[in-house]
Amino acid sequence: MRKYLAFLVFLFASSHLQAEQTNSGKVPVWFEQNVPTTAALEFRQLLDDLGGYDFLEANESSYQRAFEALVSQSPSSSALMAQWHTIQPQSDNTRAEFIADLPPAFPQVSRLRIAIRQLKANYKPGLGISPFQTPRLGGRHPNIAKISQRLLDTGFMDSRYRPTNRLDSYDPVFIRALKAFQAHHGLEADGVVGAKTIKLLNRSNLQERLTLQANLRRWMRLPHQPSSTYLEVNIANFDVRLVHNGKTILRNRAIVGTPNRQTPIFSSQVRSVTINPMWRPTNRIIWEELVPSHRKNSSALTQQGFALLSSTSTNPIAIDKSDPSFAQLKQGMRLVQLPGKQNALGKVRFNFHNTHSVYLHDTPQKHLFNKNERALSHGCVRVQDTQELVAAIERIGKLDRSRDWRQLWRSDALTSVKLTDPINIHLTYQTGWIDEFGQVQIRDDIYHLDSPQIGATDSSFVKRAN
Repeated sequence: MRKYLAFLVFLFASSHLQAEQTNSGKVPVWFEQNVPTTAALEFRQLLDDLGGYDFLEANESSYQRAFEALVSQSPSSSALMAQWHTIQPQSDNTRAEFIADLPPAFPQVSRLRIAIRQLKANYKPGLGISPFQTPRLGGRHPNIAKISQRLLDTGFMDSRYRPTNRLDSYDPVFIRALKAFQAHHGLEADGVVGAKTIKLLNRSNLQERLTLQANLRRWMRLPHQPSSTYLEVNIANFDVRLVHNGKTILRNRAIVGTPNRQTPIFSSQVRSVTINPMWRPTNRIIWEELVPSHRKNSSALTQQGFALLSSTSTNPIAIDKSDPSFAQLKQGMRLVQLPGKQNALGKVRFNFHNTHSVYLHDTPQKHLFNKNERALSHGCVRVQDTQELVAAIERIGKLDRSRDWRQLWRSDALTSVKLTDPINIHLTYQTGWIDEFGQVQIRDDIYHLDSPQIGATDSSFVKRAN
């Protein structure tokens, strides 16, 4: 009740502007003849979907401030902040469309909003089980029965093969269902009831809702209208996908930044592709990793293809092995890794403007993609099959099809190829989303960016969040 009273107080506090707005030729957003408009109700629903009530109570904020914060996160609507009480009437615009235009039009946004309301309407607790030793094959444990029931309820286990008198048995039926559950949620599908599996099973759908709301708020920062073609990196899921005309036409595994060197969240445009790139490591990498390596072994960097370049020449200079302090770097030289099999960027780099010195690229360390958790880089995004991604971009007409790409792959020469049309790229952080089958997907919050409330016990938030 408190949330609705607060909302009505906010609306009525704005209603005194109505007469002045009407006289100025503008249409009131929140009230029309002292009745909340469709836009007002739309805004209340949007704020509710975003978890606005929890946010307001926790921060003792007003709805006006929450609205302004909401608008400031939506680039397409930032220009409306100065006149957020009113809208200039247009023949093709309504007050409801003003609010409807705030959330980005990515399909995931509407999926999240629907799932959030469904989770809110039907509270289900987590299993509440403590860590335990997974039984041997054929063994029994009370927690296995609880997990079996959850797997049955969620469709990962077929009741035809799980008699009620064997719910607590750690048998092939249970193992197969648990592996499917683990794979679905991005865990290592080993059939072992480990700590991460238990953590996921112990999540209530309240915690799931809070996770989805945190992610919905992140979507508000993206451009309002998705382009017909774009690349989307999900840092938390360690993957990159190419979307064309609303369909995912390619998905690749990715390696992202470690928690200490996080991959940033931002949007840009891929404008060119570099074949056989040269790597220019950041100063932090140079002084924290490469110089210490040189001091331990004066031949190590040379063996890895590193050399020095001046700002006025393109001809590489050999590293002075007798100079452990790298005096050459302090004299304006630049340490670079030349193209080759050992180059950290591999065969391909995708270039897009940003202030973080971050890009998508290949890697010679292909074995790392076999890891389930892949927060391993210095911040750039390594893509498992860059040649496949280049080929997909070429097929949809974004790269010059007259180029002899086979020759480029065989060549060792550094070559830069401009895209015929830039491709938008969004580096996102989605710890919760709705997949194409309508199922909630939850991933580990590797950068600890979700609200700390999500990890709290249900008893602290059930009353307030519902």
